[in-house]
Amino acid sequence: MSLLITDAGIAASIEAEALGVNYKITHIGIGLDGYVPTADQTQLKNEVAREALSRGSVPALGQLHFEAVFAGNTSFDGKEIGYFLEDGTLFAVDSRDGEIISLKRSNTIITESFELNLAGSSIKNITVELMGAPYATEELAGIAKITTIDKMNSDDDETIVTPKKLKDNTATDDDIDTESNEPKFIQLPQLWRGINTINSTMQFLAYDEEREYSVGEICFTKDGTTGELLYWQWYSNVESLKGKDPLDLNNRFVNWSNMNKPPYWIPFNTSKVGSTVWFGGDKLPEGLLYENNQNVSKIVYWRLALARPEIVVGEYIQIKPAAGRYVRAADGSDYISGDTHEDGIRNITGTWKAYSSNNSSSSGAVIQVPVGTAVTGGNAASQYNLEFDASRSVPTSKQNQPVTFIEWKALVI
Repeated sequence: MSLLITDAGIAASIEAEALGVNYKITHIGIGLDGYVPTADQTQLKNEVAREALSRGSVPALGQLHFEAVFAGNTSFDGKEIGYFLEDGTLFAVDSRDGEIISLKRSNTIITESFELNLAGSSIKNITVELMGAPYATEELAGIAKITTIDKMNSDDDETIVTPKKLKDNTATDDDIDTESNEPKFIQLPQLWRGINTINSTMQFLAYDEEREYSVGEICFTKDGTTGELLYWQWYSNVESLKGKDPLDLNNRFVNWSNMNKPPYWIPFNTSKVGSTVWFGGDKLPEGLLYENNQNVSKIVYWRLALARPEIVVGEYIQIKPAAGRYVRAADGSDYISGDTHEDGIRNITGTWKAYSSNNSSSSGAVIQVPVGTAVTGGNAASQYNLEFDASRSVPTSKQNQPVTFIEWKALVI
C-alpha cells in the first residue's frame, strides 16, 4: 500500500496538538490518476468525486474506520484516494502507481470502506467524526454485519452469525445418520451420539459392560498378569444382552450347563466352524468339541449344526466313533466322507496238490516242506509238512497297525 500522510496532514496534527483539539477526517475524495504519492501534495491530481463520510468509528486507539457512499451518474476507475480534514486539508493520499483502487459505473451506488492505522506513529490529535452507531467489537457495543452462508466456515472475524444461519448450518440427526458430507457444525450431544453409534457397531474394541452384544460381535479383554489381549465372540444366537462379562466362566462353555440355549461367549477363532482339528495335550482347549461317539444338542452347538447338517439327527448332533480309528482321504465314490470301515484284512489263499507220494505241489500261502524219507511196504517215499505263510501272499508285519502318535480329534464349534 502506498498511503502517505502529507506535509499538510502532519502540520495539521501538530497544530491540533498545540491547540489541544482534535481535527477530524470528514471527506473522502477519489481521482483518476495513478502515481507514487509525494508528501508535498495538497490535492488529488485528477479528482472526480468527493463525498462526506456516511459512517465513522474508532475500533481501537489509533485505528480509524470510515465509510463513504458514492452515487449518481458519475463513473470512475479510481486510482487515487484522498483523506480530507473538515477544513479541506488533504491529510493523506493513497495511490498505487496505476492500480485501480475503487471502481464505479454510472447510475450505481457503492459504499467504500477505509481504514487508517495511526497507532505507533507520531501523528496525534487526528480522528474521525463518529457518525452513526459504531461497529461492534469484543470491547465496544455497536452494530455488526451479518455473515453469509459461504463465510460460516471461514476465518472471518468481522461479521456475526444469526441463530437461523447457525441452525441452517448445524447438522441434524438425520445428517449424521445418513453420513452427510455437508460441511456443517455439530453439537456435543450429536458428537457423542455419533461416536456411540460407531462404537455400537465396531468390532475388536475393549469389552464394554454397557454395550448390548449380539451374535457374531467381537471384543477383547486384557489379561491383568501378562497384559495379553484376549478376544471373544458373542456366541448366543437367541439373546442380545449387556453386562455378560466374557471373563466369567459361567457365561462360556467352560461352566455352561443349560442345554436349552447356547452360552454367551466363546474364544474368537478364525478356523472354519465344523472343520476337524488335531490337538496334542491333556485336554481340548475351549472352542473345540471332542469328535468321538457322542450326541450333543443342536441348540447349544448351533453353529456346528449349521456347518455340518449331515450329522444332525433330530434335536442332536450325532458324532460317530473315532477313537482308535485311522482317517482315510475321501474320494467321493469308493471313500465317502463320514463313512466308517470296520476291521478286515485282504483274503489270503493257497493250494496244495498231491498226485502221489512223490509227486505234489503247493502255491499261494501254502508251502510244502520236505522233512525226510520214509519206507512204506518196502517202498521209499519223500515226507512233507504242509505249512501256511501269509507273507507269501500279502505284506505282513509284527502288528496289525502301524506305529502311531495319538492326539485329540476335535471339531471347531
